[in-house]
Amino acid sequence: MYKALNKLLPPMFQHYFTKRHDVHDYYTRAYGSLSVQYARTDYRRFSLFCKGPIILNKIPSYISNVSTFALFKKVFKNFLISQEETG
Repeated sequence: MYKALNKLLPPMFQHYFTKRHDVHDYYTRAYGSLSVQYARTDYRRFSLFCKGPIILNKIPSYISNVSTFALFKKVFKNFLISQEETG
């Protein structure tokens, strides 16, 4: 997800995920998050195309806005460990 949003993947994957500010011309509550795609079947609902934006929208913005992929992995791993210890 991080690589797709920061255009670090091949061009065929650049349109997999869209930000909400690219969809709407006006301000919405979830302006900075990803647009979640509608899925009629469970097969599609559990695919990366539909589940990826839901997962990334739950990550705090200080994690998803880091500058490099290596730093993202490190900060996200620490976040998951702290979530597991608290809950």
